[in-house]
Amino acid sequence: YAYNVRSWTKSITGTLFSQTLNYQEAITGNTPCYNGNISSMSWQSGVETSQRGYRFTYDGLSRLKDALYGEGATLAANTDRFNEQVTGYDKMGNILGLKRYGQTAAGSYGMIDNLTLTYNGNRLQAVKDIATSSVYGNGTEFKDNSNQTVEYAYDKNGNLIKDLNKNISSIGYNCLNLPSQITLAGSTGSNSIDYEYGADGTKLRTVHKTGATTLTTDYCGNAVYENGVLKMLLNEAGYVSFPDRKFHFYLKDHQGNVRVVADKDGNVEETNAYYPFGGTFTSTNSVQPYKYNGKELDTRNGLNWYDYGARHYDATIGRWHVVDPMSEKYYNSSLYMYCANNPIKYIDLTGLAWRLTYDEDHDGKRKYNGYEWVSEEESYNEDGSLKKGLYAQAIFFSDNGTFDSKKNYNIGSSTATVYLADGTTLEYDASTNPSDPEVFATVPEGIYEANVGTHHGSKRNYTALKMRDIRAKSQTLELGMTNPAYQDGRTFATGIDIHYAGYLNYTGTINNGKNGVSQGCLLIDVNAWSNFISNFDNNIQRSNSVSVTVSRTFSTPVNGNRLPAFNFIMNGSRSSFFNSKIR
Repeated sequence: YAYNVRSWTKSITGTLFSQTLNYQEAITGNTPCYNGNISSMSWQSGVETSQRGYRFTYDGLSRLKDALYGEGATLAANTDRFNEQVTGYDKMGNILGLKRYGQTAAGSYGMIDNLTLTYNGNRLQAVKDIATSSVYGNGTEFKDNSNQTVEYAYDKNGNLIKDLNKNISSIGYNCLNLPSQITLAGSTGSNSIDYEYGADGTKLRTVHKTGATTLTTDYCGNAVYENGVLKMLLNEAGYVSFPDRKFHFYLKDHQGNVRVVADKDGNVEETNAYYPFGGTFTSTNSVQPYKYNGKELDTRNGLNWYDYGARHYDATIGRWHVVDPMSEKYYNSSLYMYCANNPIKYIDLTGLAWRLTYDEDHDGKRKYNGYEWVSEEESYNEDGSLKKGLYAQAIFFSDNGTFDSKKNYNIGSSTATVYLADGTTLEYDASTNPSDPEVFATVPEGIYEANVGTHHGSKRNYTALKMRDIRAKSQTLELGMTNPAYQDGRTFATGIDIHYAGYLNYTGTINNGKNGVSQGCLLIDVNAWSNFISNFDNNIQRSNSVSVTVSRTFSTPVNGNRLPAFNFIMNGSRSSFFNSKIR
């Protein structure tokens, strides 16, 4: 990964997937952007021999107008083959017109969608497509299966209950405004999709009925079963397929879109190329359902919706089908608008946050023991900012009591449990003690904050997390005792970072004991460092403060197993996966 001086992602470089993002840089035909909008991007996936890409234009509100396709280093070859263009918005940001281009025959390309959308307020009323060509192959296009004045209907909560273009005759919802049943008309009669959830909104089961055929999919933690047979085990890096027990890796772009699926030997099994609003214009050998933003795409019975957990998303028209759960915070925008109509820059936010939990004794003394999810209603102020004491991401350092100051290898004496903004929790082997506690400061048990910054190591400088007391204006930590590294009686430490351990995870002293790998800093397994820091050093999280808890009382966070392990929160709804320790 590479970044520009503003810490915006500039490029992703890999063997099977590479991507370049341009902002103010000028290439052939693009308009430079200086406000964080992406002016153009290019990528190369799998075994493709040339680059593909888009040049983008925006209106005065940073809403996407034109995504103009091209190939080659300057995107000047094979232009306009897969354009996606918004021809207008209403005053609330609802899309009024959308043009989409794609492959229409072997070797031929042209317009496949020319949509006009009409509304009753913010609610979609009808979509008319006057394009005369249809997509060739497995590309995305809007299916205009109705020609009525009113093709969509909603219930009193603003949930879509009818979509005649998808032959949906009814949608029922539970008390969480999650769909419980979708009924569709089919050539063999009525088809349906039934959903079952946990009390917290976790999707547990879907049942697809197509004529006389029934497919039942169960979601048990990170295990996915089809008709009672284990199909796949999901994890952060990809999935394990069954019954062949093979591992498949996801290669993702700057938004978490699955671009390439590869096996353990690097053989490409699937490649995906996306229109800006999330439809695929090429998807070779689709072997698994997780695509745009890493979300599950349900294509059965012609549904073609992405499941974001709390809502379903239709990439053919760039809209949600139920009201945004955070709509009261964004009253100037449509309740159904996707990512402020800038799907290149933004992804859908979770809307939840992490809050510290603790035990309290009779004297009111707290022992912090983990983190818990806070509902979206409790997480944000009216201006959209996180409330005091809540964090998008957090780290809990627990201690198993195995640290030995006489040993030079103490990685694993602590575990760093990372609570991520998407709800996942990961574990990393760590150490919270200095190389020599008699010479260097020891970070006390307590709560701190950290931000991405530069660690000035003995041999090189690199990106790490820089810690401070919660109310400190500079990078200082109160120790509650004299700092042994100084003779002036100070009771604080400065320059405490979270960085990686030494070569082969060495944690001891160097230069005859005068220096240490840790002079008070918290250390992470050197072999897992790249994975660890990438959770924080990215476009979305780089400027956010991270909550850090150091505990030598707990060997594991209490809340680590209080919620379903490896929690995956999707826009207000929890799905459960297993915890993962990264080594």
